[in-house]
Amino acid sequence: METEEKIVTEVARDLRDAPDAATKKSIKEWLIKRGAKGIISTNAVALIIGCSRRVIKDAENDGAFKILDKCTYDLDSVVDWLMKHPRYIAQEKKYYEVTEATYKNVKDILLRNSKTLIRLWNNDVDDLTAEICYRISKKPIGATRVSEKTVIINVINNLWHEKQTQQIAKTVSLDAIRANGGQI
Repeated sequence: METEEKIVTEVARDLRDAPDAATKKSIKEWLIKRGAKGIISTNAVALIIGCSRRVIKDAENDGAFKILDKCTYDLDSVVDWLMKHPRYIAQEKKYYEVTEATYKNVKDILLRNSKTLIRLWNNDVDDLTAEICYRISKKPIGATRVSEKTVIINVINNLWHEKQTQQIAKTVSLDAIRANGGQI
């Protein structure tokens, strides 16, 4: 007896994607473009809109969908539910992803171009690299794609400026100035 293995490939929703307008027609077209048909399952709705299956089952339990069969709904009732809960299909920001290659690239750029910043960071290159990678992961991806190197250099420059501002803003005691011969 042969068993057939079913492989489901999940494609993460592009977070910059959303229906063109907040109308039933636009939402329905958006769902259909992503694979929805007139009759849709719990799993399909969850996958298309990028939420958990539990969210869809809770909506079903609240009576939001016209149930055709177990875990199967009429597409128009899903569209009506999405009109009432647009947060599930709203456009979101997408952030840069940090990989091991990114970490290596940051460290290489730091060692080549930012020796002074490394000194300001108490010569801890690994800690500085981790800080820069963290900041990269918090940067939203803009409409215009730029290279990873450009993003890395931008974050390093911002961190350098921040460190320079901290250095300038430091308070120096009068005793330290006198001990230094009047120099700050």
